[in-house]
Amino acid sequence: MNMNQPRRIQAKQSAVRNTSFSLSNQHGTVGVLESTLETDYFLWKRYELGDETYFEMQPPKIKYHNAVGKPTTYTADGAIIENEIYYIDEVKYLEESLTEENKLKFEILEKLFAKQSKVFRVVTEVDIRVGNRIDNIKQLYPAKRHPAPIAEFTELTSGRRFRHLTMKEAIKLCKKRKLPLWVIKRSIAHGLFQTDITKHMSELELTWSTGFGV
Repeated sequence: MNMNQPRRIQAKQSAVRNTSFSLSNQHGTVGVLESTLETDYFLWKRYELGDETYFEMQPPKIKYHNAVGKPTTYTADGAIIENEIYYIDEVKYLEESLTEENKLKFEILEKLFAKQSKVFRVVTEVDIRVGNRIDNIKQLYPAKRHPAPIAEFTELTSGRRFRHLTMKEAIKLCKKRKLPLWVIKRSIAHGLFQTDITKHMSELELTWSTGFGV
């Protein structure tokens, strides 16, 4: 589901924390990233979400009353609409998310967003930094910006009895068939190869559907 609305220009949220800006052209969102964890969250979601999925960093702030009844404002780190479910994501390190102050805050926000038919989630490093996923995404995302290499992928996988290759086998086969090695990463990035990107890149096992190769 895609939200056809203009994106807001994001402003720096804190004068004392290190802030970086990242852009996702495919989703039309600017990420204002105030921690390395937020950066990794942005990389992860930017890579895995489909082009038609609504994804926005720092959606519009909302007003609410905190645990002591004081009016305050809240800006989420991310907003996603996936499978017709509207998610509001708060990115926090696990230890920080478990403080009593934050648990009370998140309880209030969960109920508040539920009234808007939105699902509030606390996303921690346990969710984001799974195995080698972030390191692999840093290598694969640039490949995703190129067109899907359908012809090269078909040439690489044709004639295979089994639809399975280890990364080492794929590299060897590319060289044997005189194909550029970028075919492998681009094929993974575009979903032509299915694999578990939480594993180390050198240990990936590649499979593909019956729709490709012969």
